[in-house]
Amino acid sequence: MVEIRSETIWRRGIRKATNLILTALEKHNAEIVAVKPSRIDLCMDLYIPSYEWDVDLFKNLVSRSRSVNHYFKNNQLTGVHIGKGKLSCRMYDKDLEIRTISKKLWMYEVWGLPEVPANKKVIRIEFQLLREVIKELGIETLYETLRVFDNIWGYCTQQWLKFESNPGKHHTQRKTLPWWKTVQSSFQGVIESTPAIRAKAIRTDQKQLASQILGLTTSYAATKPTIGNDPFPTGFTKEDLVKIFQEVLDIANKTDRELGNAVNKKRVRYYHGKQKYLDANQKRLEKELPADELTFVVQQNLEWEAPDDAS
Repeated sequence: MVEIRSETIWRRGIRKATNLILTALEKHNAEIVAVKPSRIDLCMDLYIPSYEWDVDLFKNLVSRSRSVNHYFKNNQLTGVHIGKGKLSCRMYDKDLEIRTISKKLWMYEVWGLPEVPANKKVIRIEFQLLREVIKELGIETLYETLRVFDNIWGYCTQQWLKFESNPGKHHTQRKTLPWWKTVQSSFQGVIESTPAIRAKAIRTDQKQLASQILGLTTSYAATKPTIGNDPFPTGFTKEDLVKIFQEVLDIANKTDRELGNAVNKKRVRYYHGKQKYLDANQKRLEKELPADELTFVVQQNLEWEAPDDAS
């Protein structure tokens, strides 16, 4: 894994920095098979009056994440962290962070400012996406990523996080606040970007599921004090594991009807999840967004029949 730090990205750009790395690898006889992003950080800096940077700003926050944490220093708001895990957003006083922590003074060159005036703030709005959510947006390689930065930003600022009037009301009664419209439309100079489409793939790897079942069964077998009449058996057969699994079924004490219902519920869930993923891929292709084209083509050629309960 190669990590490209922020100053290199700002000075060289993603394409030049990446090409430099790949060229160096190729000179050492490496064969480049695929280049995949494990993490994406997208940001913009908002230049606002100091009085606007206040906790009241976040009363109009509307997000798909319920995790919102505020940070203060000397009773002054320094930043807010929204979300956690695979997708999150940080909004913080970038000028204060530079002066007290990072010392990245070269950012003032990027802003074209010798310093930030006392009556102004530069607020960094930064989204971080990890590999799992990158794949859920239909993005597999770095080259796909480079052409859809504005679409990723569109998803983050138009669907995942917004600042709107009348929070808590029905979405038809809410309107995006003007300053957030600036955030939505100011990334890479794209006025109205098409949001990337997020969909979670349904895992159907039977080999992986079989390994998990086997692992749990052998773990249960290890807790048994004896196997047959032998307290420390040296040999353990498939037949022994079948007996162990039968014992597990007996302990669960489920009827055939209950087991059948459990399977059918998961079958229905699997069908709907698969269909939802296919629909998302169809929309991606129509909007020329990155899509899982192989899965789309294969599944389109299959004759899917919904289980009776799926209707």
